[in-house]
Amino acid sequence: MGALVLDVFLFFGVQLLLIMVVSWVAVLSARGLQVLFDFSDCRASLTSVLGFVVLLHLLNSLLFPVSRTAFPMAGVWVQFIIIIVSVCLIGVALFASLRRHRFLLLLIMATMLAFYACDISFSTSATEREKVYTSESKPNVIIIGVDALRPKELEYFGGRRNVMPFLDSFLQRAEVFSQCYTPAARTHAAWVSILSGRYPYHHGARFNLTEDKLIDKENLLTHALKNEGYRTVWGLDERRFNNIDESYGFDAVVGPKIGAADFLIAKFSDNPIVNLLSNIKFAKQLFPYIYLNRANFVTYIPYRFNDELVEAMKGDAPVFLSAHLTLPHYPFVNHLMNPVSDSVEGGVHYRNYLSMLELVDRQLSNLFGKLHEAGFLQNAIVYLISDHGEGFPSVDDGLMKGNPYSEFQVDSYGHGTNVMTLSQYHTLLGRVEFVDGLVVSEARKSSRLSSLIDIAPDVSRRLGVSSNYLFDGLALDVVYPDRYVVLESSFSNDAVSASRINQLEILQQSADAYYVAEDGRLLLRGALYQEFNRAKQRAVIGSDGVMVAVFPDENESVFVVDIPNSTWWPSHPHVPLDSSVWRKHLGRLCDFYKEDITFEKSKLCLLSSEL
Repeated sequence: MGALVLDVFLFFGVQLLLIMVVSWVAVLSARGLQVLFDFSDCRASLTSVLGFVVLLHLLNSLLFPVSRTAFPMAGVWVQFIIIIVSVCLIGVALFASLRRHRFLLLLIMATMLAFYACDISFSTSATEREKVYTSESKPNVIIIGVDALRPKELEYFGGRRNVMPFLDSFLQRAEVFSQCYTPAARTHAAWVSILSGRYPYHHGARFNLTEDKLIDKENLLTHALKNEGYRTVWGLDERRFNNIDESYGFDAVVGPKIGAADFLIAKFSDNPIVNLLSNIKFAKQLFPYIYLNRANFVTYIPYRFNDELVEAMKGDAPVFLSAHLTLPHYPFVNHLMNPVSDSVEGGVHYRNYLSMLELVDRQLSNLFGKLHEAGFLQNAIVYLISDHGEGFPSVDDGLMKGNPYSEFQVDSYGHGTNVMTLSQYHTLLGRVEFVDGLVVSEARKSSRLSSLIDIAPDVSRRLGVSSNYLFDGLALDVVYPDRYVVLESSFSNDAVSASRINQLEILQQSADAYYVAEDGRLLLRGALYQEFNRAKQRAVIGSDGVMVAVFPDENESVFVVDIPNSTWWPSHPHVPLDSSVWRKHLGRLCDFYKEDITFEKSKLCLLSSEL
């Protein structure tokens, strides 16, 4: 808790210091007005303060129109007014400093210009090729994830709207695995599964914000690649629910600071002074919870995040980059968004979600342009994925009841809330191989049943890297006709699990489930870990398109889903499918969790052996 208090104190302390600097310049301007125009003390002070307030709000409104302190404005006249006001205020301040405070003001201005120069040099140096390692024997490995991306929104998968033209064009050149599912529809659990090639039950990260002691951080692809001479980089632009850091085997981490203070600071950061400084390089020290933080949607610039990713990749070794872009995550708002027409059905959240897909597509285009220019795509294997999907009201058709007399909630909103809402679990997975900067892999669409846990074994096989543990996944080129994949849900606390998160409610409603650690991080209480596991929904999907799901509060029936025909039945009294098929899948699910003490379904598991 001490770290949380310190973080909040520093945040407000820095703001106070900045206000004092602005106030001091305003005093100088007032003195200049007195000398130049013979203003009284009161009139000069009022004019100066009012001028700076107007200037800051004009700049804030122009650059960050979704700010709570912004007001609608348009036209070149706004920029003209900003220039006039700035020149007048700074001019009279300089005039006053020449009379009384010359050296102090010049020192401050020189310092500000130095910070600005550093910021510019940082941005322009992001593509210096001489710092990029190139080798024909060891390709760079790049995994780019897009949060909550629903494949069905892409034209490549039959989507009706052209919201992601860059990604659609990329997939036209890729090997795309159209039947890919995430083992858990939450970012942290999904990414640890990607990095380990194992299911959450085996690596331990079964929930967001799981305590470190419960997670196996040793058996990860990052360690194997570091042993092969790779530089490992992790990038994430929203870290409230994902605590992946250097301890997962990464040499460098890009993104905002991790900590519970993030939830609180975001509520008080939307003011002109903070907003206008939030994207300069030095903001990483001034406002570590705001800089590069997508959750701070008022000021987040995705292209700045791209710059830092490319910068962090530089070195004298091949690079393994794992980066996750979270623009499509709630609150579905950013100051750079292009609003979708109100004629689109599905409600305001869905329309804004589509806007975020369009913006993250621009971010992807920008990122791949920078990677190409910097030389990282000369010899590389690239995976483009989504960690999970998203459920929206009045958008998805959902599953149909095979038994008209059955009632059960099979369609839910958000992600990780219902294993039978397949829009939450169906994910993107595309792979492209570059040699000499050109795509050399075959463009094709594979209907092979796959999972995000297949990426680590695929990388391992392609690079010839040995692992000291067994993968749950299979390399993507391995054909296994009777494949099955396992899914599980997350903890369904309204304040944490739902996509519509209220930053303050999470600390109030979940006080019993979460705590602030000594380092300031918000973590799930380990004592409740097993109880939350007992509340999990679990499912298995077979290559035949049949899914069997088990729910914690349902003790009479399992649920059988015919995925190709979007139809579900409870196992009792009757399922009009080959009994041996769904019972086999139930047996697989029961066998997978047989040593999990939180899987208390021994009675239902008996159904797998019934004729």
